[in-house]
Amino acid sequence: MKKQSENQKGSQKEKSERLEDDQAKEQQESYERLKTKQLPALIMLLGGAVAVIVTYIRGFSLREILLIVLVSLLGFYILGLILKRIFDSFRIRQKEEEEDGTLEEGEVIEKEPEENQGKGEKKAK
Repeated sequence: MKKQSENQKGSQKEKSERLEDDQAKEQQESYERLKTKQLPALIMLLGGAVAVIVTYIRGFSLREILLIVLVSLLGFYILGLILKRIFDSFRIRQKEEEEDGTLEEGEVIEKEPEENQGKGEKKAK
């Protein structure tokens, strides 16, 4: 009975550890998605603000300003979506390379020490 209860406790502990690991991974992935989630809206608002300022300074009528701003907001939103997709594809590609082991930061290439090279040259003389 003791072994069975210990096994159950051990399996429950393993399940909870796996669950915590999965939750941590999901949280990290959602955080990384949030980095680019707001990009289209920011680009759209910035472009719209510039369009309003320029059209107001140039003396357009209110109707023309509203039409120009509407078109520019739509255009800048589409541009933001395109940029978001590009940034996300770079992030996905980088993750794939990290998983494959082809992209390893901090990799050190070792050389032979200069002392060994100097000894070899002396022996050759």
